[in-house]
Amino acid sequence: MNAIIPSVEELSRPAKALIDSGRVTAFGDAADILTANVPTVIAGAEASSYGYQAALLTAVETTARVFAQAPVYLAPVVADGPCLLPGLSHLTLAEAVVQAGAHHMRADDASVGSRPVIVIGTAATTGIVSLQVTWDHWVASVGTTGGRLPERGNMVLAPVAAAALAVAECFKRVLGVDEACYRQRGLNLWQPDQTSPNSIQAGLEEEALGPVLQFLPKSAWMVGLGHLGQGYAWCWRLLPYLDPSQCELLLQDFDKVNVANRSTGMFVKPEHLGLMKSRVVASALEGAGFKTRIVERRLLPETLRHPNEPELALLGVDKLEPRRLISNIGWAFAVDVGLGAGPVDFTGISIHTFPSRTSSHDLAAWQGHGSTNRAAHAQQQDAYRNAEAAGADGCGLVQLAETAVAAPFVGVVAACLALSEPLRILHGQKQHITLSYDAGRTALPRGSRAAEVPRIGFVETSREVRTQEGPWRSG
Repeated sequence: MNAIIPSVEELSRPAKALIDSGRVTAFGDAADILTANVPTVIAGAEASSYGYQAALLTAVETTARVFAQAPVYLAPVVADGPCLLPGLSHLTLAEAVVQAGAHHMRADDASVGSRPVIVIGTAATTGIVSLQVTWDHWVASVGTTGGRLPERGNMVLAPVAAAALAVAECFKRVLGVDEACYRQRGLNLWQPDQTSPNSIQAGLEEEALGPVLQFLPKSAWMVGLGHLGQGYAWCWRLLPYLDPSQCELLLQDFDKVNVANRSTGMFVKPEHLGLMKSRVVASALEGAGFKTRIVERRLLPETLRHPNEPELALLGVDKLEPRRLISNIGWAFAVDVGLGAGPVDFTGISIHTFPSRTSSHDLAAWQGHGSTNRAAHAQQQDAYRNAEAAGADGCGLVQLAETAVAAPFVGVVAACLALSEPLRILHGQKQHITLSYDAGRTALPRGSRAAEVPRIGFVETSREVRTQEGPWRSG
């Protein structure tokens, strides 16, 4: 009797990291290990405010997709209060976390044992491993000793990035990284290549924290709406637009949702199986008040931007061909992100922006492809060897080996860095021509700056959105 293995369309992309790294001896064992190590997310009374809710829902969505479950405990004072996030305002906070895939726990069943706890706001925990999500303006941090930053400002991508980094630590712990969940993590979205995690915890000068957001892009063209593209859309939906209908988003993708997309796509739900990814993302953004347009075809050599179409582009593609077209489309500013694909480097993030001194067609970093070596290495792991010995289909095993490892928390961190580029430009900073970062390591991002600042159309936020009042604080 032949062994049954999952298809490429079914296999969880985070679980594949355990399989391809040799952490399990059978494909089905990965899910059991993830279930046994799922972190608990705890939110304190501050979760009545916008930034805390953005961090909370990011942590819940990414945890539920990686670990196939997400135990969450909410302070009773906020559980039945309103969810403030765009597109979710018709729900209570408890309803929103359940819709995101969480199991909402009560105080008497909130036992965590030896599993990590992700804390948002003020909360007493009995967990052995505790990760505090905290931030200050553009600065994201994950603490392990209970310390917190002031948690102020309207740059919502900072709490979002902090929550995603906390989930990254929990997953790296499952992969056997001994220091994971015991080290400080930090990322300064204003000065990513100049600020170390240790200096973040020690405290930064005001100018290093970044400004209050005053300007937001008036439109964007998102190419590729899978793992990374949905990270873009997730983060964009949370930006503090006074009137989201002033912003138009052109959404381009040619693919349909499959079962595996549930493990990486921030908006994918079971009922979306077989739908076009563009429709799923458009529905979420339109529900938050944004205007959308859909293009359901590949980016082609003959594609040219019309003057009435968005001049800002965010690319989330995994093929070389569309990337080499970027300089020829006619965008005023384009941000392209590449992610690692193996069991170790899947947390790697590489950003290129255009215009650049080098055409997108000529970048040497995009000329190679390591999928063949990655697949050959994967097939040497026990899960593949044991499945082959048990009679599993050889072609199916090769297809599984060639499939990339991916995790939604990586897509969210990458999206925070990518969206920060146009936001930084709108607030007077120069673009990064290149920026490299590893969401699974503590090393400082590395980048290179441009000499000139491109122009991007924008809308202004209102005075109340710029502060911690209004949409940022309830009551």
